[in-house]
Amino acid sequence: MEHKLAALPERIYPGQARPGVNTMREKGRSMGHLLYLALVACMLLGAVLVPAVGRPEPVEAAPVAPVKVLWDTSHGVYSKWEPTGGRYDTLRKLLADRGYELTVSSAGVTSIRGGLEQFDVLVLGVYQAWGYWVQHWASCLLGDREAWYSREPSPYSTEELEAIDAFVRNGGGLVVMGSQAHQYYTQVFLTPVFLDCLRSTTDHWFYACDNLDAVTQWFGVALKNESLTGPVTGKAHPLFEGVTSVLTAEGDTGCQPLKVSAPAQLVSSSGTPAVAVARDGEGKVVVVGDSYFATDEYMADKDYQNAQFVENIFDWVSSPDTLTEPEILSGTWTASGTHRARMAVDHNGMLHLVWHDLSSGYNEVYYRNKSSNGVWSEITKVTNVSGAEFPGEAVNPDIAVGPDGSVHVVWNSNLFEDGHYEAFYRSRSPDGVWTPPLDEEPLSLSPDAQGANPSVAVGADGTVHVAYGEYDPVDHIYYRYKPPGGEWSEAVDVSQIDPGNSRNAFLSAAEDGTLHIIWYDVDNGEVLYRSRSPDGEWAPALDQYAVNVSHNAGTSPADPLFDTEVDADGTLHVLWHDNDGGNVEIRYRSRSSDGTWSPSLDAPAVNVSGTAGGSYYPDGTVDEDGRLHVVWHDNEFGTNEILYRSRSPDGVWDPTPENLSQDSAGSTIPAIAAGSLHIVWLTETGGTYKLAYSMEGPYRPQINSPLDGAVIDNLVPTLEAAPFASPLPGATHLASQWQLTNVSGVYSDAYWDTLTNYTNLTSITVPQDMVEWGYTYYWHVRYQDNHGNWSSYSNQCSFVANRAPNTPSAVSPVSGEIVSVTPTLMGSPFSDDYSNTHIRSQWQISTDADDWSSPTWDSGGVSYLTSVLVPDGALSGGITYYWRLRYQDQYGEWSEYSAPASFFTDNVPPVLTIDALSPDPTGDDTPTLTGTVTDTYTRIVSVEYRVDGGEWIAAHFTPDPGDDKTGTYTFTIAALADGSHTVEVRATDMGNNVAADYATDTFVVDVTEPVVAASLGEIKTGDKTPMISGTITDTHSTIVALEYRVDGGTWQRAPFEADPENSNTWIYGFNTFLLPGEHTIELRATDESGNIITSNYTAVGLSISGPSKLPFILGGVFGGLLVLGLALYLFVVVRG
Repeated sequence: MEHKLAALPERIYPGQARPGVNTMREKGRSMGHLLYLALVACMLLGAVLVPAVGRPEPVEAAPVAPVKVLWDTSHGVYSKWEPTGGRYDTLRKLLADRGYELTVSSAGVTSIRGGLEQFDVLVLGVYQAWGYWVQHWASCLLGDREAWYSREPSPYSTEELEAIDAFVRNGGGLVVMGSQAHQYYTQVFLTPVFLDCLRSTTDHWFYACDNLDAVTQWFGVALKNESLTGPVTGKAHPLFEGVTSVLTAEGDTGCQPLKVSAPAQLVSSSGTPAVAVARDGEGKVVVVGDSYFATDEYMADKDYQNAQFVENIFDWVSSPDTLTEPEILSGTWTASGTHRARMAVDHNGMLHLVWHDLSSGYNEVYYRNKSSNGVWSEITKVTNVSGAEFPGEAVNPDIAVGPDGSVHVVWNSNLFEDGHYEAFYRSRSPDGVWTPPLDEEPLSLSPDAQGANPSVAVGADGTVHVAYGEYDPVDHIYYRYKPPGGEWSEAVDVSQIDPGNSRNAFLSAAEDGTLHIIWYDVDNGEVLYRSRSPDGEWAPALDQYAVNVSHNAGTSPADPLFDTEVDADGTLHVLWHDNDGGNVEIRYRSRSSDGTWSPSLDAPAVNVSGTAGGSYYPDGTVDEDGRLHVVWHDNEFGTNEILYRSRSPDGVWDPTPENLSQDSAGSTIPAIAAGSLHIVWLTETGGTYKLAYSMEGPYRPQINSPLDGAVIDNLVPTLEAAPFASPLPGATHLASQWQLTNVSGVYSDAYWDTLTNYTNLTSITVPQDMVEWGYTYYWHVRYQDNHGNWSSYSNQCSFVANRAPNTPSAVSPVSGEIVSVTPTLMGSPFSDDYSNTHIRSQWQISTDADDWSSPTWDSGGVSYLTSVLVPDGALSGGITYYWRLRYQDQYGEWSEYSAPASFFTDNVPPVLTIDALSPDPTGDDTPTLTGTVTDTYTRIVSVEYRVDGGEWIAAHFTPDPGDDKTGTYTFTIAALADGSHTVEVRATDMGNNVAADYATDTFVVDVTEPVVAASLGEIKTGDKTPMISGTITDTHSTIVALEYRVDGGTWQRAPFEADPENSNTWIYGFNTFLLPGEHTIELRATDESGNIITSNYTAVGLSISGPSKLPFILGGVFGGLLVLGLALYLFVVVRG
């Protein structure tokens, strides 16, 4: 927020030149610091500022007093609603950081030691005025049950109210925070302890803001006992600069709506009328209908801009106005007789101004000029209504200047017996001679006809062009011109073909001689346009309809005022107000020199104002840089204010309008002119209007170095700004003021301030011992011209005295290492000689160690990491890459990059084979398996196997001689149970690639011997070849052999076959020759796993004795069957 500063030595206010504030000087041609009215007043009195001679030595910066804030708690404090350790702790810290000195006192505004006048800002809050409950609950609890019923909230006395009003009138700032609070406290205290004291509470509720309402009513603000819903949004006011919405409380303790009357104005939106401002004398007042918005919790909510809003409040109430009390350039007149003043600036930078006012008893047209060095002329009365035979009025003047500095004035007047109006003209030569002379009648341009609201323009060749309205019998627009040294042309009806009444013509002349004219079609509510070429051709032709510029669905209100401006390249800028869309807004359209309209005529015009209120009476000017500056009056605030917005040469509009007048009484009908930017408008005081004027001082300096965020490597930096520049011809650079601080935006306690440095420096070196390593400093500068006008401060820039962090090292992978395509890069720990903090790291990978212009992969600035995982897809396999890294500290300073290290990427997994286990099934329950491994790029680092999906176990790998990328592996499996088993094998190479397709073998283990059962058939006497038969059983393997022997003799093969009814059983039967006597026959079986009965064989005992049938005898009994363990014995006696 920019502030007007008094003569040096001076006081510097917090918040000065705060970055990001939407001031007009930041838009190219600033309107913040437009006017130093006190200086102009001195000029009018003949005072002259004399530049200092020579180059005086800079004066040591005098200490400046901090802005003092008094937080009054004399009417009680509820709970933790205070700025010292309570709910406003964040606010307290914010004020301290911005250079405010906070005092919390319960002494009272009339009793505080040293007086209220020692403070700059007074804060009153609803929860600091909660005396009723705080003071009287104790009485209730001590037995005085009726004491609290009969007492009212602690009111501010008349003496206190008068003291507060005097404080504001003398330049103090007042901040009041309300709240719709009553039920909340009943609920808090409604506990069993207090129930008796709260009987009949509904009869005794009160609104806590009642006593504050008495304070705010002094300044036109009433606190309504209601509650708003939703966050608060604002209008174009400094309180809402950088603020989209403010979070406030809702419900029983919610934000109060405000009702305002003069001198207050509402600056929040009509939907949330919770913020009002007022001026009283030299001071300012801010009233917010909420107390929660400034609490720690609400200021911490990042979805809203409460902290910025609080900052704006205290900056605004503690600082002088951007525009001081407007300079009054004219007399006064009633609201019914007003019309805007008109201005023009000649080639020498002299401002020429005309207006009409009623100060002589009649509306007369007046003229005044202001030289380029700021000196105002005496006021000249251009008309003589009072001396006319038939006095009427002279109103609605317009003015233009010629290339030679001549001045041309037109107006309309009714100095005739029948009272009709004619358009009149008078000119002033460059040396100040009026034609016709002021004591003679002016020239009528519409003799004997109605002539109204004339407009005048002067071409580059000196031709004077005039247009005016004439009634015959309907309103038409007529045009006349006068070449240099020539006579006036005949009048031409410019609107002859257009239907309806035409009024309020406005002219602009381009450098190439093209004339542009617009006017208002009353019957159709449209703005119409024609142009006239230098050779006199009209476009469209006069027998064709004029161009409809507004082309809107609504209508322009009756008798609108509009403006046209032509810039250096011939572009025409058209401004008007209309109600297209319902609300009256300022509209804009441009026409290039080739006739192209933008936006096109079939598209809506640009809405320049875009406010919730009605916007009227635009005026614009184009500066030498091609920037369009627009002003208008707007009633968004309840009273009319002068708003401003500009458009860059490339067509970009300022984000939001700026309120220039900030006048609760009402400001209207502005005019603006370039050269230096000049603004005049009408301001209302006591029912009359005064002409207020404002102008621009030197341009805001532009900083060259160090730029914002710069890091410097020395402790005596040189601050440098661009050369002095001013829109005022003849203005020279008289002085500069440089300020350096360590708190952003706070210069009330600046480290270093040149203060009264009356040397025209554009660079300066900060003295020794002002700057220390590792600290951030903020600085800005402003320039003063030889007329005593100070520019606004430059944008604030910051720098830090710092040196880069130490260069890190590339730790892993080390040069030449083989890695995967997603390696982890690791650097050395962050180190810095100044104990700075590691904020960011950056890694880069390239295929060329000497070329980093287009790295293969760049992490960008990532968080303070010393390692990073390269993402999948960034690298390819089979390539040698180089990598490096660097670190950044908290000041944004980067270290040098580390020396590059290399690595090779391998993304092809090994290929494995496995030798199938044989035999299969196997009788070996700890089988050994083998296979081969082959890799494309890198050596094999491991081979692993697992059985039946179990844990992976390392195998033994043997590389081939001379090639570690291929080889064989072997492993022996731990004892396995009988049954089927699956073995999987995988391998890993140096690139950490693992074979996705495992080598697999499935086999059967069988270590269980077959079971053989035997029996004898029917044995006849003398049968020496008995039949032996039985079964063989094996669960896992196939039987491959059956053998028998007799009486321990040689083993002989016996036939067998698979049992068709049982897959695990085989059957056999055979005859054997036996001699008479007792015999033992043993049988054994072998399966394909090699399992064989090795100890207990199946034995059959026989006794051959004769033809008789022998019975089976178990356990050695004749004809029996004996099974012992796994062996079956048959005993048979053969008798001869």
